[in-house]
Amino acid sequence: MFKKIKNFSGIDKPVALSLIKGLWIGFSNLITLYFVARYLDPISQGYYYTFFSIIALQVFVEMGLTFSLVQFVSHEMAHLSLDTKGNAQGNPRSKRRLQTIIMFAYKWFGLGAFLFSIILIPSGAFFFNSNNFLKIPFDILIPWVLLVVLTALNLLLTTSTAIIEGTGKISEVIGMKLLQSLLSSFVLWFFLAKKAGLYSLVFSSMIGLIVGVLWLFIRLRNFFIDILRHKSKERGINWRREIFPFQWRIAVSWMSGYFVFYSLTPILFKQSGAEVAGQFGASMQLFSVLNGGAIIWISTKMPIFGMLAAKNNYEKLRTLFFRSFFQSTAMLVIAISLAGAFYWYLVSINAAIVSKILPLNALALLAICSLLNHIVFSMAAYLRSHKKEPFMLISVLNSLCTFSLSLLLVPYYNYMGAVLSYLAGNFFFGFLGGGLIFLKDQKK
Repeated sequence: MFKKIKNFSGIDKPVALSLIKGLWIGFSNLITLYFVARYLDPISQGYYYTFFSIIALQVFVEMGLTFSLVQFVSHEMAHLSLDTKGNAQGNPRSKRRLQTIIMFAYKWFGLGAFLFSIILIPSGAFFFNSNNFLKIPFDILIPWVLLVVLTALNLLLTTSTAIIEGTGKISEVIGMKLLQSLLSSFVLWFFLAKKAGLYSLVFSSMIGLIVGVLWLFIRLRNFFIDILRHKSKERGINWRREIFPFQWRIAVSWMSGYFVFYSLTPILFKQSGAEVAGQFGASMQLFSVLNGGAIIWISTKMPIFGMLAAKNNYEKLRTLFFRSFFQSTAMLVIAISLAGAFYWYLVSINAAIVSKILPLNALALLAICSLLNHIVFSMAAYLRSHKKEPFMLISVLNSLCTFSLSLLLVPYYNYMGAVLSYLAGNFFFGFLGGGLIFLKDQKK
């Protein structure tokens, strides 16, 4: 009976851990919404969510490499295995190729982290006060500087976790991220309650970084030492010929995604003020949590997708994908329904937190966007497992549509202009355009 339920639901160890992590993130985000609403004034709340949106510019540093790492590492790991000490055993050529992938990744992100810091610190300060950014209050400027530096350091940690994911150690990575989330949330709440303001974000980010670094050193240092010290006359991977054609397309897609997901909050911040930006940012974060929970059924299978594609086992790949897709979509529908019921309950008791998010009509449209986003991400994950990126063009068109419409509609329709822009881009280019590409691939 238990086995039948497990097969039907698709809940294996990585999914189970991810669900626990997702449930915790969902719960903690609700608690965070409460703490932010209670301990930050409306202006500070606007800065809080705008910080997140601008920090997301790190996608321009990543340039799609973290996603590419998972795919390329998984393809090499199809011919390797890890022994009890964490050393890679198997095909010498694959081990050499894996070594060159890792060495290139650290060089890329090391330079990127440096450039990210020296560019974003003054740019963000100028954005917050374009009239005279030197007169920004210290309780805004200092947290901003520290948060950018910590985010830059986290880029190197993200590189390492992407590599480990590609080896198939999904459960270990999820466990570490769950611990990060637990400690970061408690630290955030503690300092918000102590009225540390935006410094709370800094302390929260710092503890997450410390946890990640300690986890890598204690649990996985043998793997990286073995790979980086490996000596071989075998030819390594050719970045320009093999990785770059895939990476730059992923990079364009991800950078386009920034304008779809993160540009709307800063636009509202400038056009309608920090309070409205805070409401929109909180609502987007809520649906981001719901999507993050549902996509677990897909994201935990991505290294397996890559390994099956490397072995040309397409029948098993399609079977695994479609089963995971239907399971994840069902879970998202259930999650949105439960969230809607909880919203009605909050309205019925006149909860103050309701005023901190968007009204029901806007939330209903964002719920539709949430479903569309899930479908598009799932299709893209399947196609990208073949080390190809056919969604680049529709990602660009989606971002152009969303960004352009928001500039036109937000001045007249406030937050609803942002929501409608988001919906239009996702439906016409993400869902319809992506669906046509996916169906064409299946016919092949």
